[in-house]
Amino acid sequence: MLFRSPVWLAYHAALVGHGAITILDHGSCEPACLATLQQAEQLGVRVLRLDPAVVPLAAKGEQVAAVIRSLTPAPRLVVPLDADEFIALRQPDGTYTCAPQALAAWARQLPPGCAFHSIERLNNCPWDPHTFWPLPADRSPKLCFTTTAVTGLDLGFHRCDQPSPPHPSPWVLFHLHNKPHHLLRDHTLRKLLPRLEQPTSACLEAYNGPGHHLLPGLMQGERRWLQQLRRQPSRYTFAFAQRLAELQLPLPFATQQARLRALLHPPAP
Repeated sequence: MLFRSPVWLAYHAALVGHGAITILDHGSCEPACLATLQQAEQLGVRVLRLDPAVVPLAAKGEQVAAVIRSLTPAPRLVVPLDADEFIALRQPDGTYTCAPQALAAWARQLPPGCAFHSIERLNNCPWDPHTFWPLPADRSPKLCFTTTAVTGLDLGFHRCDQPSPPHPSPWVLFHLHNKPHHLLRDHTLRKLLPRLEQPTSACLEAYNGPGHHLLPGLMQGERRWLQQLRRQPSRYTFAFAQRLAELQLPLPFATQQARLRALLHPPAP
């Protein structure tokens, strides 16, 4: 699902241009999302609309791989992303950059015909735009490609059959996974309910298939969810917020941050 504001689109169009972006939409029906898609097409973005009744969500990887194979002329680099993921680089000193010049220089030096996995994925802190939580090392990295001959791509763009094996590369993703709690619950239910044998709470609690990592945010109340997030090891960087400011783009969900800080630290009686 696209953000209600076109932040994702503007961020990546500033790197590669609107004409180099293809969006696969999986049955969006919200007016704000449809308006964003229409605006994207007017700017030159290719929008492919998939019917959920014909193409289930579980087939997303196969559909994305098919689109990659169809790209002509073949681009120098293909980076499949979800609409809450923003590409960046980790520099040799451990800091991060979203600078277009740095990303372009990185892309130019990648050898052709290969797959490259990200070295880090960083989930956002919902009450502080400069704090991110790196996912554990055992969580699957994302893939990008310097070829269009991609097969066997999985649902989350973590693994593929070809090209293989993927090589490490210093690209990272700022992942705005931690949305306002009501949106997180809504998006989780949309993803998981079609995968359940029956749409019941018991089946949901027992679910252990793809996407089960989303369940803690769904099953907990908002304050407990925030408290558990706060316990994770964090990284601090201005890179993402600074890049959005340079592009005169709003920070997604920024209006929620003061309320969430107050929820975590209620005033003394």
